[in-house]
Amino acid sequence: MDKDIKKITLTSPAWEFKRIVDICNEQSKQGYQLEKLKLLSGSIFKKDESKRYIYDADFNTVILRKGKARENYLEMFSEQGWEFLDNTFNGFSMFRKEYVEGTPKEDYKIYTDVDTSKELYNRMEVLLKTVLMIVIPIEILLMGTGSAVLSVLSDFSVVQFLIMFLVLMIISCLPLTLFICGGLKAIKKIKN
Repeated sequence: MDKDIKKITLTSPAWEFKRIVDICNEQSKQGYQLEKLKLLSGSIFKKDESKRYIYDADFNTVILRKGKARENYLEMFSEQGWEFLDNTFNGFSMFRKEYVEGTPKEDYKIYTDVDTSKELYNRMEVLLKTVLMIVIPIEILLMGTGSAVLSVLSDFSVVQFLIMFLVLMIISCLPLTLFICGGLKAIKKIKN
């Protein structure tokens, strides 16, 4: 890969999107500017030390629509000096402003008041609930698959069988458990 291009995998649950923003801001300080946002396959940063940007993000599915709603959404950001860079399949959008020494920090934040911040987290809560409604049936199916595997292991002793059963249950339920824990943390943040 070209030495003037970095490919960085940016992953974070939706409710902790500020981690991704922080990585983009740190890369900009080092002279690498975000070119293409790809959360799972590696976002592209290109070397450009002529400017420094401050990045921020929004989470709103209106960006996924075509037509006037999307245009109005992007125009609102443009009027505030934000340049739209890219968005993901779920409505996560990245914006940036050119950094100017001495500009107040508030000018580099998309959400500067409590009401709009709550709106943002409410949109994330809807996504979280939707994903949970999809993940729970999948996990239940995986547990059923685990039971089929266990029937093959019926030749083991009772202790071996119980140990294998516990291991399979932990493996099949771990993703759901981790996701629910993160979701509960997000919901707590939303309510505060």
